[in-house]
Amino acid sequence: MNFSRINKLSLLAYVVPVALITPSLIWIVLDKSVWTWDQAYYGRGSLELFFVLARAPVQWVARMVDVLHLQAPGISWFGQFFVPLGYLVGSVDAGLLLSIWATQALTLVLMYRSVWELSAHNQLVSMTGCLVVASAPLFVAMSHQYFAEPLQLLAVTWFVLIMSFAPRWTRAFTFSQLLVATPVAMLAKVSSPLYCVGPGLVALWYVFKPGPFPFVKHEWLQKRVVVTVAGGVSLSLAATTWYYKNITHVMQHLSESSSGPVAEIYGKRDIFLSTMTYWLGAVHESFFLPSVLLISGPIFGFGVICYFIRPQTVTRHFNVCGAIAIFQIIVVLAVFSLHSNRDTRYLLPLLPYLTLLFCWSLAQINRPILVSLTILIFSVQLASTYGQALGIVPPTTSSWLFSQNSDQKQATVLNSIVSRTCTKTHSQRYLTIIGIDLPWLNHESAAYFAAKSLASHNAVGCDYATVRSFSESPDKIWSWILSARIRYYVVITPDLHPVGADSHSQALNRNYLPMLKKVQSSGLFELEPPLSEDPSILIFRRNEIGPPTESR
Repeated sequence: MNFSRINKLSLLAYVVPVALITPSLIWIVLDKSVWTWDQAYYGRGSLELFFVLARAPVQWVARMVDVLHLQAPGISWFGQFFVPLGYLVGSVDAGLLLSIWATQALTLVLMYRSVWELSAHNQLVSMTGCLVVASAPLFVAMSHQYFAEPLQLLAVTWFVLIMSFAPRWTRAFTFSQLLVATPVAMLAKVSSPLYCVGPGLVALWYVFKPGPFPFVKHEWLQKRVVVTVAGGVSLSLAATTWYYKNITHVMQHLSESSSGPVAEIYGKRDIFLSTMTYWLGAVHESFFLPSVLLISGPIFGFGVICYFIRPQTVTRHFNVCGAIAIFQIIVVLAVFSLHSNRDTRYLLPLLPYLTLLFCWSLAQINRPILVSLTILIFSVQLASTYGQALGIVPPTTSSWLFSQNSDQKQATVLNSIVSRTCTKTHSQRYLTIIGIDLPWLNHESAAYFAAKSLASHNAVGCDYATVRSFSESPDKIWSWILSARIRYYVVITPDLHPVGADSHSQALNRNYLPMLKKVQSSGLFELEPPLSEDPSILIFRRNEIGPPTESR
């Protein structure tokens, strides 16, 4: 056994991924943006979990199950352990984004190992696979956002790794890996089975395939198997408990976000072929620069030709994995094309499969010069993508690839709003309504800022709610406001900051102006002095507070 080669592999498998994702650390340090709806929702969950763990460990397990109701809690569960790091570096946002950075780095490590195994230990092809993932505009974009997709991508890549190593691993170890990866995938997002079914079935075939008795005692007594099974059982119990308690809310959210009025806010209802065309274009935009795709396409086509002319016997299992990759891409895009939602971040977990196909073609061609040229091409894409993210060059690719924003004005204004409306001097929590839905000013962002300000002091403050509703009339919402324990109502002067004309903004803010008029004319609210940071912010204080009511 060549130990020097193994050590070299071990070093490259970690050094290359970390080097490729290091520029994201610069973005995290420089960016001062206010986190939008879902990011703030997940971030508040992480904060609350950490402080419950620190102050009342006995209540922590119950809070883990209760922290989120609509969306899988994996990102908040994992991120809570990075909260103290955030306080250490002086930014909770940065600390939580470091959990995303670690998740993406681990994804690259697993991708490197998968391609290395499938390509008969070809280091150049392995580095190419790592680079294809790391340079994808959507991958870079999601490295800078506190969303669940990076954790789901990690879970899918883990399934790809298990599929890749299944012929060489023992049955027991393969099964134990599936036992851990499955709850991780389900805790990441409820849609994960859609992305993982192919690799999971391949791995299970190797576990239960005909041959010697699949559960040999000495295999199950190996330390790595025992530890992995213990971890898998614990995670499975945690995931099962969370889903058992929240399954009704989860299924309702999944249904609303796939089809119907809510889903159409993030897309539109259209025929299958038209929607499929959209998603194929989104794949291009999310993972490749136009020039890179023009070069990558012929390389893949040449790899297919080589396979039929002189198939590589050393890549036989690679052929199986490539077929599974094609199957997964077709199935996911077909399912997407049956629904209205067109949020392109849902494409991120497909990236390992596209990478497998491209690396498979390189393994078929088997020309080091071509692989080296490919590495150069994707290195240019990596530089261009990070150039856009860091504001060095204008953005031209993924709609999620935002340039870092060093302007703290919006964060300062929101922090001032929270300081005015959410204090720690009251014995009961009360509601503050954010009567407008903007990316930086909404009820989730305000609640997250309040948690950052008050959670460390164990203070009782306020809850934030919204008047956004897709099924209720303004009169019904107003009746709820009258009966709720509301202390403040916050909006922006309409003439100075009109709502965007796009359909998304209009849908979210359909009740903004009607409810503002009711607040102004009701005589129940008194306008507070303007904020010095932004006088256009209108803060109305309620004269009398009604009985406690659940937030919306």
